[in-house]
Amino acid sequence: MEFLKTQKRKFAIENFIKNLSIISDNQIISIEESSGRIVAKDKTASIDVPSLPRSTVDGYACISGLTSGASHNNPIPFEYGGEIIIGEKYKGEIDKNKVYYIPTGAIVPDGFDAVVMIENSERVNDTVYVEKSLYKGENIIYKGEDVKIGDVIANKGEILRSVDIGILASQGIREIPVHKKVKIAIIPTGKELRRSEDSMDDYSIYDINSYLLKSLFSEFKYFDAKIFEIVKDDEIVLRDMIKENYDDFDVFIVSGGSSKGMRDITVDVIEQFGTPGILTHGINMSPGKPTILSLCNNKIIFGAPGHPVSSYISARFVMIPILNYFAGKKEIFERATGRGIISVDIPSKHGMDDFVRVKVKDGIITPIFGQSGMISTLSDSDGIIIIGNEKEGLYKGEKAEYYEMI
Repeated sequence: MEFLKTQKRKFAIENFIKNLSIISDNQIISIEESSGRIVAKDKTASIDVPSLPRSTVDGYACISGLTSGASHNNPIPFEYGGEIIIGEKYKGEIDKNKVYYIPTGAIVPDGFDAVVMIENSERVNDTVYVEKSLYKGENIIYKGEDVKIGDVIANKGEILRSVDIGILASQGIREIPVHKKVKIAIIPTGKELRRSEDSMDDYSIYDINSYLLKSLFSEFKYFDAKIFEIVKDDEIVLRDMIKENYDDFDVFIVSGGSSKGMRDITVDVIEQFGTPGILTHGINMSPGKPTILSLCNNKIIFGAPGHPVSSYISARFVMIPILNYFAGKKEIFERATGRGIISVDIPSKHGMDDFVRVKVKDGIITPIFGQSGMISTLSDSDGIIIIGNEKEGLYKGEKAEYYEMI
């Protein structure tokens, strides 16, 4: 079988997701388990944080206007009124002409509008000398200044980070709705493939891609990937493997299923599982050109290239954006993680997205060249640069963005 007419990478991705429905199943999980998961519904604040004005420093609560003109050389004396205890309401009478010791986080009593830091004051017995002129609100965080009732504190489609979980905790929230994990079946194919426990000969190779892909997907906490037994270029075995696991997985990746020998078998099998079927059979990218993207009744079936570098590039820069969309993520394309200067001219073929493995040191980007079957070109790399299909290469001294290896 010849390749269908190849497509540009971004077009292939966008065309695919036009036909794809986002995974509909959500689940409620505890916030302790939610880091890295995708928010299924907006979550809003139900209480103000803080609920009352609080001190942001250890110091003395005072009235700012009474400190006017104070300095290190001209301290203003105040009578010490007592200590405010964090977590408690002050039980005594408040005299606004006095100052009161207040620790970080304690409630500022009504009428006081500033807190002088310990470093800008000195206490001698029952007298506190203020050595700084304060402005109204200095060292105080007011009611709702951090979080206001109605603020969106977790956005639908975004990945929960530790800081997001912290703000959820500030509201007393213990559980949050997230999209269910996308379940991915990785099916390695090829007569030559062996597992570590198998006997080897000079005509065999160990299965690299299955473990490479599973490890890549495991970097995303909203994916759940499983490696299946090796299929020895057998259409019936491949079809039955997908059929028997069809209801338990959202995505099937036939690893090596876009290469010669397995291509016809993979295409024939895909066509048995529903419509619209194969949407892309070949992408204008290098490496990774022999990638198959198919959708069968909203069941995703990918054909991944057999060479390890091609497989990695295809999975990371084509499949994962599609799976991000399917998983409910708002931003589906990966952002570049750094920027540097190209050390040498890098040629590229016009009309192809070219993915170049690179070393990055002190802001200098140096390419690593090698065949798509050479796994060492990945492990030796610090990152990947993408030379867009509209270019014919990059020149020495030109700036470029790169994506760190994961």
